[in-house]
Amino acid sequence: MRVSGSVWAYAAEFLRHPRAITLRRASRGLGDNLLLSCLAREVKRADPGRRVFVETAWPELFLHNPNVDAVFTRKVSPAYHKIAYRIDPGTREHLIDQMVRQLPFPVAGWERTVDLFLPGDPPGGAAPDLPHRFIAVNPAGKGGHSANRKEWGIGNFAALRERLAGTPFVQIGDPATPLLPGAEDRRGRPVLESAAILARSATGVFLEGGMMHLAEAVRKPSVIVFGGMIRPEVSGYDRHENIATRPECGPCFTSHTAMTVCESMVCMKEIPVERVTDAVKRILERGETAASASARAPAPAPATGRRPA
Repeated sequence: MRVSGSVWAYAAEFLRHPRAITLRRASRGLGDNLLLSCLAREVKRADPGRRVFVETAWPELFLHNPNVDAVFTRKVSPAYHKIAYRIDPGTREHLIDQMVRQLPFPVAGWERTVDLFLPGDPPGGAAPDLPHRFIAVNPAGKGGHSANRKEWGIGNFAALRERLAGTPFVQIGDPATPLLPGAEDRRGRPVLESAAILARSATGVFLEGGMMHLAEAVRKPSVIVFGGMIRPEVSGYDRHENIATRPECGPCFTSHTAMTVCESMVCMKEIPVERVTDAVKRILERGETAASASARAPAPAPATGRRPA
């Protein structure tokens, strides 16, 4: 896998592979960059011989991705595909469906998911001293575009921690986010380590946004607090427990205009801690049932990959 920020390195790759397609990030956000993995996968499925180059602010997300042939950390291609979604209050189509339909050739069918391939043992370099059967959590969203409209509140997350006191919490994500009382601190780790921590967890609890996409990328069923800003059927994933409300003022999200601070936050206030607690318990119970069934099943053949299930 070549990783470079050089225009000359790109030119050399393109001269060798003139049919290559270059996918450019729509923003610097974690989720928007992970979405490129979906496009790379569908390009390879539709045309296995075509090379896929990615321009991204998060090169580490693609280092071990078999669908990506070269990664560039700067805007180096004069001919690229900056495939973006558009969401407004009237949007009904999932953002992945919008993006796949913008590829320069038709795709007959696609998976509504994103990919991340973790190296190493333990995968991604996650510390081996993690607690047993823990819940990964990040109690804050990215407010640069959506202001406060994704926030459920640190107090609610703390109350969730109290109701699930018998299960360890491990907090990942931005080191500037306050640490939940009683949570083990793994904030500020590299994204692949955070992903590996999430992959080893029993489940995660996150707000709609980058961590939701990361949980999907490592195939970890999680509880995602949506509120009423955006519909789960537009940006969410089916494997998760998506907690949403339907206020009269929502949905209010627009992808192309920065949001203002919401004074009422009625959509988030309608989500009690008990509702999220019950969703976490459902996932934990499903995990216990699956683990019990696996323990009774014959041992599988040795795995050859390192992609978390």
